[in-house]
Amino acid sequence: MLDRELSGHRRVEIPSIHPAAVDRQAAEVRCTCAVAGRHLPNAGGPEMSIQIRLPSCTLLFDPSPKETVGALTRRVAMACRLPAARVVLFCRGRRLGGPLSRLPRSGALRIALRQIGGGPPTLVGMSLPELFAKFDINGDGTISREEFTTAMTSTLKGFTTMSRAEAENIFKRFDADGNGTVDVKEFMAAWEPAHQPPAREVPVGEKWRWETYGGGEIEAVLSSGAIVLLDAQWVVDLAESGGMLRPRQALPDEAFLSLSEVQAATSAHASALPIICISHCWLQPDHPDPRGHNLRVFARALKSLLTAEGGRRHAVFYDFCCIHQCCRDSRGAPQGTTFQFSQKEGGLAAGAIGRYASEHGLFKQALGSLGAFYSHPTTMVLMLTAFPSDYKDKKLYTQSGNTQPYFGRGWCFCESSWAMMVKGDDLTLDLAKMAGNGPIEWAELRRMCTQGRKAPILPSTFDDELKHKAFTNGKTDLPLVGALYRDGFTARFGVATGLQYGEIGWGDPQATALGTLLGAGAAPNLTKLHLGSNSIGDAGACALAKGLSGVPLLKELNLKNNAIGDAGGAALAEGLRSIPDLERLYLDGNAIKAVGSTALGKALSAVPALEWFYLSGNPLGEAGASAVAAGLAGTPAVEWLYMSNCSIKDEGARALAKNLASIPSLEWLDLDGNGIGDAGVIALAEQFGVVPSLERLYLRNNIIGDEGAAALADKLSTVPMLRWLYLEGNAIKDELLIKETITPKWGRRGSGLCL
Repeated sequence: MLDRELSGHRRVEIPSIHPAAVDRQAAEVRCTCAVAGRHLPNAGGPEMSIQIRLPSCTLLFDPSPKETVGALTRRVAMACRLPAARVVLFCRGRRLGGPLSRLPRSGALRIALRQIGGGPPTLVGMSLPELFAKFDINGDGTISREEFTTAMTSTLKGFTTMSRAEAENIFKRFDADGNGTVDVKEFMAAWEPAHQPPAREVPVGEKWRWETYGGGEIEAVLSSGAIVLLDAQWVVDLAESGGMLRPRQALPDEAFLSLSEVQAATSAHASALPIICISHCWLQPDHPDPRGHNLRVFARALKSLLTAEGGRRHAVFYDFCCIHQCCRDSRGAPQGTTFQFSQKEGGLAAGAIGRYASEHGLFKQALGSLGAFYSHPTTMVLMLTAFPSDYKDKKLYTQSGNTQPYFGRGWCFCESSWAMMVKGDDLTLDLAKMAGNGPIEWAELRRMCTQGRKAPILPSTFDDELKHKAFTNGKTDLPLVGALYRDGFTARFGVATGLQYGEIGWGDPQATALGTLLGAGAAPNLTKLHLGSNSIGDAGACALAKGLSGVPLLKELNLKNNAIGDAGGAALAEGLRSIPDLERLYLDGNAIKAVGSTALGKALSAVPALEWFYLSGNPLGEAGASAVAAGLAGTPAVEWLYMSNCSIKDEGARALAKNLASIPSLEWLDLDGNGIGDAGVIALAEQFGVVPSLERLYLRNNIIGDEGAAALADKLSTVPMLRWLYLEGNAIKDELLIKETITPKWGRRGSGLCL
């Protein structure tokens, strides 16, 4: 990505196109061109820097804002020693005309040099060593700053036009080692185009789905080619054929998916982007998986996912294959492993180039974008936290560099911490927990591998832990990783409106960590917090209650099916005062008794907007139910009230009946399994008239007899909206009452009676 940015001005990014193979005998030579622009105040149009990459050289232009496409065409023609008629500028398949300021800002400029006859132009046909000789004016085998500047401003003036300052700035990019001179290797690496993904275009269809799931956030880095994505099916096929992963530059085009192919895979029934990020340890310094163990592990998971998704295409991010690696030998040819720095040679071993200069720039861009992939709310992360069983065998693996376990490595710790920030409960999987070796159902794999997920941590906590992690290049990577996590944390939690941490085996330690994070104000815009079906007890609930002060906009709190007792219930009651806009509270399936429910009842007035209140499955007892019922006076908006299996009995039912007038909007009332008899149901029936919106009434598995049923029948007319009455499992024996009284009245409303 060529990009300019001025402080205080709007940033404009235009992706470069992918370099195409050049057939010098063809009628048309297609060349790469990148355009970068910025809008300046009161300027006539965008300023641009246009780079045209030819087979063996690069042309640089800085057109004025008012320059036309025709004028640029003539300049390109002059630089290439071609008649202007043989140069045509295209963008998005359309021939361009008019001012350059009209170039589509999201498109890329392509220049076609039409070779009508007569062989290639002089400079296009020149080899890089020959071009190097033109720059090396004194012939000493290196190019000094002065020689480079002279060549770019005078000797090769017909080749390109630029000022001395511009030439000196470009020299800095050529001088990779910063020693003040450019040797042949640096020169060749600087001119060569970076490896790019295939430019296949497929119909995307409803691209808004890609945008809905947040694809726009990573589109720029994918468009620039800094990161490419693998085809998941290709990965599975490679693993099953016994193949090995190779560096990005050494992989065939069919290994990758183009951006449009990834966008097209974002289907209507999906709930996330079709992108899977692999977080793994490098098992050797020159290759992350030299024996293919990890490949087989995550390919097994990919196959399970693809099968469950009916073969829908998925993309895979695996750093070794998706980011430019240091794998080019002295001739620039990509190899199957990376080259390491040699102290003896003072550079990469065997005189290797490693990465072209163009690739190095994209590599740096990719590093800065890693957090966008691993922390993205709708990408999936598969963590490979376990080593192969034979990893300690020095005959099989080179034991050098960073050999710490997964969570002891700095980059792995960062990737996993990103993944555990804001993703849903089924989007971060630890494949070390995947059992067996054969085919596995995706639902079962997901169930196994989501358990025990760690809680997100504050940047300050991350920094403290990071100091104890191992890096291969700790001096540079430690501050970089810390800054990347901090930026990612702020970006994710600063805008997060919902956090989904249900059914992942959390207990008090994780809940406490989350409470600390929320209390620090890290997620000020949070409106939904789901922590259901975990193992959170009183200690965790108390910590979460304190943290509620940091999420004043919270509208939904789900803590169902945990292990919260009276102490936790009382703490949560106090915490409700910090979230006055709460609309839905799920506390069903816990162990809250009279003390905790009494505290909750007294605190209900602090959440006057409460609409859904779930308490089912808590042993509230008659006293606790009565306290909750009394508290309903402060929540006039309640529509759904679930209090099944709470042992409220007749006394609790009478207390509830007494306070029904406080919740006139009530639509659903669940009192199943509470030991309610005739006295309790008669009291409720007498108050039907104060809840005219009641649609469903659950009274299953109580001890209601004929007297109670008769009272219900008599009051049915006072609840005209009632559509479903559930009475199974009671002691009603008068069949005539049911047939002649309840059923006819019910039938006239065309609704349901469950007995």
